[in-house]
Amino acid sequence: MRYSGLLVAATTSAIASAAANNATCNSVQIFLVRGHGESIPGLQTSITDAICHDVSNSSNKTCGFQSIAYNATSGAGTICQDQYDGIRLLRGNLTAYATACPNSRLVVSGWSRGGALVTDLFAGGGDGLDLTGTCVQPSSPALAPEEFLGPHIAAVVTFGELHHNADMAWNVGNGSAADGVRLPFPYLISAWPTKTLLTNAQRYRRPEAMLEKLSLWVDRFRDYCVVDDPLCAQGADVAAHSSYFQSAYWPGLVSEFVRSRL
Repeated sequence: MRYSGLLVAATTSAIASAAANNATCNSVQIFLVRGHGESIPGLQTSITDAICHDVSNSSNKTCGFQSIAYNATSGAGTICQDQYDGIRLLRGNLTAYATACPNSRLVVSGWSRGGALVTDLFAGGGDGLDLTGTCVQPSSPALAPEEFLGPHIAAVVTFGELHHNADMAWNVGNGSAADGVRLPFPYLISAWPTKTLLTNAQRYRRPEAMLEKLSLWVDRFRDYCVVDDPLCAQGADVAAHSSYFQSAYWPGLVSEFVRSRL
């Protein structure tokens, strides 16, 4: 069921007008970063539905979402710059909303490549780590909890993300003990690596310095990964990569976590 009265995708003009009229600000605003090749808003609307259902049923708060309009259809040669630009866009969108709506609580959600973009914001991006090994992603600084945005961000959730790191405190799901892998190009099912074909160069674990930055957000960050997912857990079932949005289980788990953070 879609909560269309609550899930209004905020445009740039809507954010700008919120500065003059706080009535347009939602109590909870979710920022969606879609996966590679997805059109806006993508599969994560099942997550926004669950979160906003809980918010509206448990209080008089309003809830909505907006998509980060980065280039999700990059080729192998441009994906690094597009990812960097997406990190800056996400930070800018969050800052604009928090500035216009200081009493709003912000939730950030990313899937697959979008999940990697989200964690690049909080852990730092680039520094020799990129999505494909075909280009060099420009470095970007980690967002620290003590910065302006810190108190405004209630929760950060990612699904099937390529930057998945084994055995971290924020991992959820039976794929928690695996490392993620680079995005294969061409983006074809037949090109997705499996455990038997995976090389060390394809493993996508973050360096310790990035993990230290990300650990500062451990109280409000959850990274969901199932063991059969090829990109976050080196699994062999392509369908598992989108399974987080195909039943009520994961959205319910996520909404419960978000509710605990509001």
